[in-house]
Amino acid sequence: GIYAAVFSYLGFVVASALFLQAAFLVLGERRFLISVSISVGLVLFLWFFLTRVFGLYLDNGALFSAILE
Repeated sequence: GIYAAVFSYLGFVVASALFLQAAFLVLGERRFLISVSISVGLVLFLWFFLTRVFGLYLDNGALFSAILE
């Protein structure tokens, strides 16, 4: 799907934050600052938990890999 394509290009953090933001909009949340704060906060918490606690590798995405080289 669209998330998988965006995930491979932008990586976990950006793709997941955009996905959650889109879900908030579809579900009718119109308070932009609240939805962005929750999206970014939840994704960063999940990233930290999955990478630091469980030791999983989460892809940076093609865009950020190219920028970081």
